[in-house]
Amino acid sequence: MGAPVFRHERTSPRSRLIRKQVLAHRDSKRLIDDGREPSDDRAHIEPNGPFVWLTLTRPDKANALDLQMIERLLVLLNEAETREETRVLIITGAGRNFCAGADLDELLSGGADKLRKMLERLRNFTTLLEQSRLITIAAVHGAVRAGGLELALACDVVMAEKSASFGDAHIARNLLPGGGSSVRLPRCIGWNRAKWMILSAASISADIARDWGLVLDVTEDGMLRERAQQTALSLMQGDPVTIKRAKMLMMMIGEQSFSAALEAEITTLQAHYHSDALKDGVGKFLDRKQRNIERGTT
Repeated sequence: MGAPVFRHERTSPRSRLIRKQVLAHRDSKRLIDDGREPSDDRAHIEPNGPFVWLTLTRPDKANALDLQMIERLLVLLNEAETREETRVLIITGAGRNFCAGADLDELLSGGADKLRKMLERLRNFTTLLEQSRLITIAAVHGAVRAGGLELALACDVVMAEKSASFGDAHIARNLLPGGGSSVRLPRCIGWNRAKWMILSAASISADIARDWGLVLDVTEDGMLRERAQQTALSLMQGDPVTIKRAKMLMMMIGEQSFSAALEAEITTLQAHYHSDALKDGVGKFLDRKQRNIERGTT
């Protein structure tokens, strides 16, 4: 899959274990419960230069997540990462909604063991999104609920149409978060607001989500695709190796003490010092600075 973890970079035992499990899952190419390959009618990808659009395609079910869809998402993420020219993965939903959460029919019919399997796959997918060499953007509209919110929280950036609304919603069905919202949401919007969203099961508008830090930008309806790609271009300033390392540092914040995170910054930059990306970026800056000096400009 994407660029490897460099030997000087620190990852937690938990992150390494999850990644090992996911890679083992891919290598073995296990089939889902009924013996079929992951269904290709639940999501698809659309390459577009440096961008890959990943679309959830169960509009009749508000793009509800079931095991087949999550298996499909794992396959498509791998395809996007192995496409050399891909720099950005943009996740969106077909129809009127981004994603309304888990498919409750499957959730209740498969038993506790299947529930755990489904949530472990979802955890694998969201963890891989966070660790991906790609810049990941959730481009959302309509309902963003429960598992849909958890997908968005795992992306680097969330962009929303003005008509989008966000809610955890689990407690409204006497369910509990299982895809990461109780972990990621407080880190994103703070404890008080996260507790209110989870315990009230209430939804918030796209404008409030932006004000709270859950969403980067809100666009007029119909402008989301264009705006998401513009934002993606603004995030492509660094070399892919540099971007992956920067993402890794930020992801580790919640798994380390304050002092350990500061040390990880220096250790990672020390390893990055020998990369072609750093030499190229700093070299170009110094060359430009020297030319400006010779021309008498700053």
